[in-house]
Amino acid sequence: MILIISYPEEDHTQEVTRRLQDMGASVVLMDLADFPARRRLSCEWRVGEPAHYWIETDDGMVDLSQAQACWWRRVSAYRVDEQVNDPTLASFALSETTQAVEGMLDSLNCTWVNSRQHDSMAHH
Repeated sequence: MILIISYPEEDHTQEVTRRLQDMGASVVLMDLADFPARRRLSCEWRVGEPAHYWIETDDGMVDLSQAQACWWRRVSAYRVDEQVNDPTLASFALSETTQAVEGMLDSLNCTWVNSRQHDSMAHH
């Protein structure tokens, strides 16, 4: 499985996704703006078993530990549900989401295209 971390309206993401699927690849698009307001995620660790990192998609829950490659491409910001109108709670939700998602991504044993760290350095 190939994990693309971007947003659906991004032109290059659409084209690359289409071409990969045409070649028979399994592709999962992860839009960070879906978290935590719209989508769920879950991490699972059991003694003696590999870890699992689940995200909710339109097609159900997907285990990101199955990713063989990840493409970090023009990501969106995390989005807290607008019903969380207390700034302290919204900030907490954003912080927890950032730590959970980025920790999960750091744990993936796959090839990265545009590593997050290098991409971040290039934008500063």
